[in-house]
Amino acid sequence: MRVLIGVENNNESRSVAWALEHFGCYCIAPDGQSAVVGMARAIPEYIAWLETHTKAPWFSPQEIDIRLTEVCDDYFINDQFDTVPAGGRIVKAWFKTDWKPLTRSDVEHILQILTWTREDLLALVSGLEDAVLDATLVEGEWTIRQILAHVARSEWWLVDRLGRTHSEEMLSPDAFTRLLEERGHLLEVLPDLVDLHQVVGRDGEFWSPRKVARRLCWHERDHIQQITKLLAVRG
Repeated sequence: MRVLIGVENNNESRSVAWALEHFGCYCIAPDGQSAVVGMARAIPEYIAWLETHTKAPWFSPQEIDIRLTEVCDDYFINDQFDTVPAGGRIVKAWFKTDWKPLTRSDVEHILQILTWTREDLLALVSGLEDAVLDATLVEGEWTIRQILAHVARSEWWLVDRLGRTHSEEMLSPDAFTRLLEERGHLLEVLPDLVDLHQVVGRDGEFWSPRKVARRLCWHERDHIQQITKLLAVRG
């Protein structure tokens, strides 16, 4: 099975290889070449993760043919939308596939992935005492509660790129309430994105339902891995 890969460089001083047609499948590495090579491991791991949640994963090829189709570099812009070396707003990768509207099958898969990542996240943090949630387990890193609040705010922010959410002032200050409320709003919005031909420019960056969905399915999985590492440090 051919798996189309897009590489995003300069993402927080690292590279991300995206399986462009499979939401939530990615590999993060120090550079683009390593990220592409790492997909040979990341794809079977992704399939194995799907199989922990369903007996009938929609993506389970016997053979994998990895094809690099596009490379994009994130960059910074200032308030006048001029490119700057650093310190401005970061503009994240826009791939040619991001122009494509989401199909009904895409949205069904996205909903399943988001359901499973949320199950994994809550299984990881439920029952943790406040002292653990609020502890700085690694110097310079967020606390677990701060990560949870960030995950929820990011869902609000990504949906806001499409102009389909409430004002930031309405975000709950409580991390767990925010997770619940923003996910509920996201689940209401997603079905409306089926076959929607929408590309918008926000703050100097292109956004579409497909780009938003790609980053949504990646973001929670990425922070689950971060929390898992923090709890391992705690022992």
